[in-house]
Amino acid sequence: MLRRDWRTLQLIRAENERRLLAVLSREEVAALFRCGHAPPQSGFSTVYSCGLRLQEALFLEVSDIDGNY
Repeated sequence: MLRRDWRTLQLIRAENERRLLAVLSREEVAALFRCGHAPPQSGFSTVYSCGLRLQEALFLEVSDIDGNY
């Protein structure tokens, strides 16, 4: 038994660790809104309130936003 090639031990692997997304507190979000100037702050508030991902925010265009509400 000691000289046997244990291939099953090579197949067993630990699961990958799944990380949770960082969630900002209300105070942290308010501090981020306060630290910017008018144009960047409006862009940040749009991205944050719509829940956009980074890639979606990078390719966001003015025509994507409906201003007639």
